[in-house]
Amino acid sequence: MNYLIFFVLVIGMSISTNMHADQCLPRDKVKSISEIQGITDSSPLTGQRVIIQGRIIANMQDRSKLKGIYVAEQPERSHLNPDSSSGIFMYLPASHSYSPKKFTLKTGQSIQITGRIKEHYGLTELTQISEILLCASDNQRPYIKILNSIDTRTLESAEGMLVRINQPWISGNKDLGRYGEVQLSIGDPLSTGKRVKQETLVLSMGEKPSIRPLFPHSTDARIGTKLKPITGIIHFGYGKYWLIPTLPVEIEDAFRPEKPYQPEHYRLSLVHLNIKNLFNGTGDGKGFPTTRGARSFTEYQFQLAKLALNFNEINANIIALSELENDGYGSESAIADLVDAINSNREDNHYKYASLSQKDANQSTDAITQGVLYQTDFIDINEVKFLSLQSSNYPARPAFLVKGEIKNSRQTFQIAVIHLKSRARPCSEDIAPKKDAEPTEGNCHQRRENQMKTLLDQLQPSPGIDLIIGDFNAYPKERPLVMAKQKGWMRTEELEHQMNGIPLRIDYTYVFNDQPVILDHMLLHQRDQHLFLKRFDWHINAAEASRVTKEEQISNRISRYRSSDHDPNVLYLK
Repeated sequence: MNYLIFFVLVIGMSISTNMHADQCLPRDKVKSISEIQGITDSSPLTGQRVIIQGRIIANMQDRSKLKGIYVAEQPERSHLNPDSSSGIFMYLPASHSYSPKKFTLKTGQSIQITGRIKEHYGLTELTQISEILLCASDNQRPYIKILNSIDTRTLESAEGMLVRINQPWISGNKDLGRYGEVQLSIGDPLSTGKRVKQETLVLSMGEKPSIRPLFPHSTDARIGTKLKPITGIIHFGYGKYWLIPTLPVEIEDAFRPEKPYQPEHYRLSLVHLNIKNLFNGTGDGKGFPTTRGARSFTEYQFQLAKLALNFNEINANIIALSELENDGYGSESAIADLVDAINSNREDNHYKYASLSQKDANQSTDAITQGVLYQTDFIDINEVKFLSLQSSNYPARPAFLVKGEIKNSRQTFQIAVIHLKSRARPCSEDIAPKKDAEPTEGNCHQRRENQMKTLLDQLQPSPGIDLIIGDFNAYPKERPLVMAKQKGWMRTEELEHQMNGIPLRIDYTYVFNDQPVILDHMLLHQRDQHLFLKRFDWHINAAEASRVTKEEQISNRISRYRSSDHDPNVLYLK
C-alpha cells in the first residue's frame, strides 16, 4: 500500500492582487541568483543589499524550522550554470513588514525582491526584505534539477532549488521521533559487496513532527524502505542538507519480515541477540530508572514481553544473549525474569538458563554480561565458565563458555558467547587505522583485536561442535574476524556462500552512525562446516525506528518489531 503525505504549499498573506509589472526592472539591472550563490559554500556577495527577480517555487512561511519562501531563476535560465545554484531561500516570516505588501504570495508567481544577502549557518539566504513586487502571475512550469548523486558538491550546487531524486531509500531513522526526519540515500540498499559509507540527505517537512509528521506511521520509515522519486527543495540547516518535499511522498516498497524461516529437518538451532540492556531494577518491580536499561517498571515489562515473543517465534534450541544485566542468577535476576517470560507462553519444551557459581560469576565486574538459555527437552549443559579476555591490564568482559550435548544424538558442543569492546567511544590505546582495513576499524579496534587474540589462544577445538557467537562490534574484514578465520573459524555467511552457492553480500544487524552495519556474527569451526545447514539475520529490529516502540506502548499493543536495536542471528545445523 502506498502512503501519501499531503501538505499545503501556498499560504496567503493578504487578499489583494495588485500587479507591479511596470515597476519591475529589466533583467540586466538585477542580480542573478546564480551570481549570488556562486560556486563555493558561501556567497561572494554576503552582506550586500541586492535586487533579484525570480519565480516562487515554494512558500513555507508556516514551517517553524523555515519561515520563508524559495525563489528560483526563470525556468529558461535555471540550468545555465550547472556549478551554481539558481535557487535561493528568502527568510520572510508571515509577520514581517515590507513594502507594498498588497498581494498574496503564491507558488508560480514571478516577483522582484529587495533584500540583503546573508550566510546563516552555511545557508545562503536573502533576508531583511524591504520590498516585494509582483511582476507576473503566469504560473509557468518550474525547472526541476535531476540529482543522480547526493554528495556535498552536488547538493551545494542545488541549494534552494527544486530537484527530483530518483531511487531514494531510507538509510537512517534515529531522528524520526524527535525531529520528524529520516536520512535518504540513493540507489539499491546494500547492493555492493563492500561496506562503504553512504552519502545521506535529510528528508524533513521543516516542522515539528507533532504538527506535520513525515509519515502517518513510524512503521513506514524502516531503514531500507524504497521510496518513489521525490520532488522537493534542497535546504541547508543545522550542519546538514535537507530535502523538503513539495509533492506527495510515496512509498514503493516497505517490506517488514514476518515469522522466521525454519527448515523442516535440522539437528540443532541457535539464535544470538544483543538484548539492549535488559535491566530489571532491584528485581521486585522497584529500582527504576535503571543505570542502562528501562526507565520504568512498565517499560521493562514491555521490553520483556517483546523479547519473549521474538524468542518463542524463533523457537531455537539454544539462545545466546549479550547486553544482559550482570546481576547473578537468582530468582530476581534479569535472566530469570526473561526465562519466566518466555516459558509463560509455552506449554512444553521449556527453557532454562545456564548459570555460574557465585564465585565464578564474580569474575565479571562489568555492568552487563552474556548468557545462554536452552530447551531442556533437547539440550543438556555440562559445564559453564568464564574465559577472561583481559590483556595489557585493560578491562574486558569475559567470554561466556558453555559445553553440553544434544540429547537425542549425544552430539557434544562448545559455545563461546562474546561481547567485544564497543566502538562508540575512543580507547586510550587507539592507534591510526590500518591501511588495509575495510572500512576504518574505528574506536577501540586495538582492544577488540587483543580480546579476540586472548580468546583464540584459550579456546581449543573440542571433539564436538565448536561455535563463537555474539556481538563482536567489528565488521567482517576487521582484525578480530580476520584473526579468527586464520585460526579456522568461519563466518556462517561465508559458509553459506561456499556450500549453498548463496551470493556473499554485505548484510546488517545494527545501525551505527546512520549506517546499516553487521556487528553480530556466528563463527563455526571449519572442522564442523559439513554440519552447516542454514543461517539468516532476522531484520525485525535494527531497521525499525525507535519511535515504533513508543507508539506501541501508547496503544498498549506488542509486536515482534524493535525489541532491541540489534537483529537476531539464527543458525541451523544438520
